[in-house]
Amino acid sequence: MPARRSNRGGWAKKFTDPDGVVWDSPLEWYVYTGLQDLGYSVRRCDERDAISYHTPVKQGRCLECGSSGTVQDRIYTPDLHVVEPQSKKRGLTRRAFIVECKGRFPQDRRSMLRCVKEQHPSLDLRFLFGSEKKLTPKRTNVEYVRSMIKCPAGVWVPGKDIKWRYPNGYKQP
Repeated sequence: MPARRSNRGGWAKKFTDPDGVVWDSPLEWYVYTGLQDLGYSVRRCDERDAISYHTPVKQGRCLECGSSGTVQDRIYTPDLHVVEPQSKKRGLTRRAFIVECKGRFPQDRRSMLRCVKEQHPSLDLRFLFGSEKKLTPKRTNVEYVRSMIKCPAGVWVPGKDIKWRYPNGYKQP
């Protein structure tokens, strides 16, 4: 087990892997190594994968024109960039997508990722959770992502291929 580097609960603990690399969470590292073992081409995302988006500024006002429709520019860097293994069924076509690994999924992260997906609808963003948990009284984390963010989601099970659950009417980018 990698050394822990934080005292936050659940999967959200930073830690150092056996090679001395610091990861944001154990789940991210387990998904990274597990996908490699399953034949996927995986790399950690960095500044070249950064996605710009904006959020509204509450009670904001433009000093020049007086408009209340002000926004703040932000940057989102995903967790992992994944390319599917070679498929005999599809020939040479290999899809690439972004994976966001989540143990906890607090409201501020849900809002941020919803903004990102709304502003970049062609982004093939997918979510992997450490487990399926109740997020709201009516939805689990996987159901929330499928219905509100409109992205594929699944639960990470080590050693098994991912069973993506797609939103209704989802079209592969």
